[in-house]
Parts: sequence; C-alpha cells; structure tokens
Amino acid sequence: MVLVRVARLAAVLLLVPLLLLLSLPAAAQDHSLVVNHTGDGGSVDSVDDPDEGDCAEAGSLVCAAGVAGDCSLRQAIQCANLWGDLDPPQSSLITFENMPIGGEIVPQSPLPPLTARGTELDGFECDPCGITADASILEGELTRPAEEIISALDPGPTISGASLTDGIALLEIQGQNITVSGLILVRGSGPGIQFKPRAGSGPPAESSVVGCFIGTNPEGDSGLGNLKGVVVSNGSELEIRHNLISGNGVGLLPSGSTPGGIDLSGGQDSKVYSNLIGTDASGTNAVPNGGPGVRIRPLLPGGTVTGAVIGGESSHEGNLIGGNQNYGVSITGDVTNTNVRNNRIGTLPSGGSPNGGSGFRLAGRSGAGRLAGAACGHPHRRECDRRQPGVRHLDQWSRGGGGDR
Repeated sequence: MVLVRVARLAAVLLLVPLLLLLSLPAAAQDHSLVVNHTGDGGSVDSVDDPDEGDCAEAGSLVCAAGVAGDCSLRQAIQCANLWGDLDPPQSSLITFENMPIGGEIVPQSPLPPLTARGTELDGFECDPCGITADASILEGELTRPAEEIISALDPGPTISGASLTDGIALLEIQGQNITVSGLILVRGSGPGIQFKPRAGSGPPAESSVVGCFIGTNPEGDSGLGNLKGVVVSNGSELEIRHNLISGNGVGLLPSGSTPGGIDLSGGQDSKVYSNLIGTDASGTNAVPNGGPGVRIRPLLPGGTVTGAVIGGESSHEGNLIGGNQNYGVSITGDVTNTNVRNNRIGTLPSGGSPNGGSGFRLAGRSGAGRLAGAACGHPHRRECDRRQPGVRHLDQWSRGGGGDR
C-alpha cells in the first residue's frame, strides 16, 4: 500500500509542471477599455502624450477600467486604434459593463475599423447585458458538435445597423491578431463583420471571429439579418469558428446584391469551422441565409482564393450548413488548394432542412481541392459524391479518401 501511494505521489509531482504550464494566463493587453453605455456619441484625441488626452491613462481617459466617465463603443475602438499606432504599438482589451438589459448599440455612422494589432473586443465580458455572458463552454470546443457548444453560449451586447444605409460592415477587422467574440450583430445594410486591408497597410492576418450571433436575435431562434454574415475580402490565416451565422440576406435586398452567410472573396489559408450556418442556435431548425451558406469566389478580376478550409480534420470541426435559400457551399472562379471536410451540408440533426440549391457547387477554374468526410444536402441523399444530385460539379475536383459519413 505504501509503495502504491508513493507511486501515485510521484505521478502527481510529475504532472505539476505540466499543469502549471497549461494554466499560465495568456499575454495580457497593454490597456483595458470598458464600454459602459449604448450611446454613440463622442470622439477621442491623440495619445502621443501619456499624461494628456482622452485616451491617456493618467489624464481624462473616458474608457479606462475603474475611471469614471462615459465610454461608447466608438470611443473605445478609437482609443484602441490610437494606442496601436504608437511606436512601439500597444494592444487593448475592450469589454462592457453597466449595459442596460435588452439595450442595443445603434451606431449613427459607421464604426471605426479595428486596426490595432492584438485588439480583443470581448462581448462575453459584459455586465449585465440582461444575461450572464459565458464563454467557458468554448474551452471544450473541439470535443463536441457545434450545435451543443453554440446553444450553450450567452453572447453579450447587440450592435444594430438599423440606422446605417451605406452597405458598410457593422465591424471591420483591418489589423493583425484581432479577436472579436461574444457579440450579436444584426440589421446591417452590409456584412455583419468584414475582414479587409487597411489603407496603406497589409491585409489582416491571424485574426478571428469567435462565438458571435451574426444575423439573429439574442436567443438565436429568429432572423434579424444583415445583408451578409461574414465577408473576407482579403487576409491570411483568419479563423471563423463557433458562430451562429443565420438570417442574413433575407427579404428586400439592394439590386445586384449577393447575400449569404459567409463570403470568402479573397485571401489565403483561412479556416471556417464549427459554425452553424442557416440554422437556429440549437441546430435543429432553419433560420435561412438568403444566399449560399458559404461562398468562395474571388471578387476582384485576377484575384484568387487559396488554402481555405471549410470544416476540419475531426467531425467536431465540421460546420452545420442547412436551411439556406441557395447552395450549401458554392466555390467558383480561381480557387485553389481548398478543403471541404467533415461538414453536414443540408442535413440538420433531425434529418431535415436541405439547402435551396445543391449541397455543394463547384464551377469555373477551381482545382487542386479536396472534398472529404461530408454529409451533403439533398432530400434523399446524404453523401457528398459529385455523381449524386446533392453536388453540382462543373470542374476538376478531387473527392479525397476516407469515405463520407
């Protein structure tokens, strides 16, 4: 018995360094900015002098944690961008407190784009927002199906584009290592979120959108859509994961518009995984996007999209793409080295709600891609085989091995 106890103690001691390593906190941002009301007024000035100006920690800073003063989301983003333009650049964490229950942030003009490297805009840090925002469920993100995780999320504040008519995204991500999480984005005349290059700078890289409801009400069961859900105009190694992207582009739309859930129209090596696209938060009922669930196509003449991954290696990385009014996944134009893997396309857990078009459409110059391990949308066929009606195949494509499920 003593030997057994000694052996167990030795095993525990060997695990301690590993546990300590796993529990180390991530690198903190240089500044903490707190949005504390839903208004849209105000602007900020320079931060060149650390002791003066609206964004100065020792001055009249309106957005610093623990400092009295009103701070709008517009002001917090402006401060984060100004800190990011310093040399060396400084990063910011933007959170929310004292938000009214059921209140919405309704910008009267487009919000500033997020440009500062390392910015985190975290809607899960929201007190009270009418709910208890909780992102802890994401810690087990790749061990459970997307609908199990997303249905347990409590996103924080709502950003509404009800007063905007210019077609610009509710939030634009133009920098590197930027994370947007736990927000509800609705009623935009353009995309809910858009990745695009900053003027005079390179495209966004290694940025992500996580745990947001884009196009639905806070309960995730009804559409309040934007024109589009998420648009990637350019960027590299971007992540779109564990979001509910539904209800976008439905109803009266501008002439010539191309609505839908996710639109990858530029960039390279972006990954879209573990999302619900065209369903409610439970993944059991349709809340359609008005176009394809996922569209991959170069937007600019001569442009390309390469290295995109829709889904992933495991079944829990797959997206649930069902109930959309057009194709499940549409790939057209010069698209290369793209993988569509382990998704459920046009099939909900109950087995219903195919997409309005084929589950998978491929046309144009697409090539050197892989389609594997997917269930595709057709009322009577679930496999993603291009010879079956669930897939509309118009060009060269490799189905890949491993079999469908």
